[in-house]
Amino acid sequence: VKLSEIAQEIATAAKLELVYQAAEDPQITRAEQGESSTLGFLMKICADNGLCLKVDDKKLIIFDETDLEKQEPVKIFDRDKSTILHFDARATINEIYGSCEVNYRNAKQAENYSAKFDAPDATSDKVLRVNQKVDSQAEAEKLAKKKLRDKNKEEIKISLDVVGEFVLVAGSCVELKNCGFYNGKYLIEKANHSIGDGYKIRLELRKCLNGY
Repeated sequence: VKLSEIAQEIATAAKLELVYQAAEDPQITRAEQGESSTLGFLMKICADNGLCLKVDDKKLIIFDETDLEKQEPVKIFDRDKSTILHFDARATINEIYGSCEVNYRNAKQAENYSAKFDAPDATSDKVLRVNQKVDSQAEAEKLAKKKLRDKNKEEIKISLDVVGEFVLVAGSCVELKNCGFYNGKYLIEKANHSIGDGYKIRLELRKCLNGY
């Protein structure tokens, strides 16, 4: 069954509108809910296939973060010129990998599947090793890319307090300049708007990955 069919059944039962925005609609061979909640079950299926899920305004939305990262920045923040009120950066080193290797023995098919994906802009030589069920070589290759992305997307996170603008919303991209090591394109993960002592926004950013 396709992922969108599972999502539609869950959305209908919850009286939500399904908005399926991903280009791919993976075929699911087997999925067990077990003791997890229905939403947790669907989130895991999405995550296992490199997709994201959120519930917003009575809508169940499934999307691909890589599509969001391809957008042009809605705003360029130049630390020397723009209205950045506060800047806080966090870089993770220990859990960042240069490549991912998937190796799985599918006993039912009597087949071994192996795949490796190298980060295009690797800053580490560490190898992430994964042994997870796959049913084809294509699935193994996709899983290697997805697992590496899941780890490496947490490498650089930034919090910004800025003067408010309506274009600064979660799911949009911005660019940082004159921020040294932290220059580059970022995805807005959260945007908390506040109106009190002037219109301000607290942005939670994650650096966009290059090529995967």
